[in-house]
Amino acid sequence: MTARRSTRTDRTITKSSPDLKSGSRVTVSFGRHDTTGMVLRKTVTGRYAVEVQVDGADEPVTTSYARSELQVAPDRS
Repeated sequence: MTARRSTRTDRTITKSSPDLKSGSRVTVSFGRHDTTGMVLRKTVTGRYAVEVQVDGADEPVTTSYARSELQVAPDRS
C-alpha cells in the first residue's frame, strides 16, 4: 500500500496495490511449499483464481486466494 497527502483536503489517502490481471504470474503457498502460479480471474467475492502446477498431478490445479496471499512473481529473465 502507498499513502500520500491530499493537497486539496490535507488528508492522508491510502492506495492499495494494483489489481492483478489475468495472466499475471504470482507466488502462492500451496500446502507447505511456495509455488508459482498464474492468475486466471478475479472472482465475484474478490478472491483470485490461480492455476498452479503441482508435482505428481496430471493437470494444473486451480484454487482461490485472497489478494493478501499473493505476491507478484519475479520475472524469469
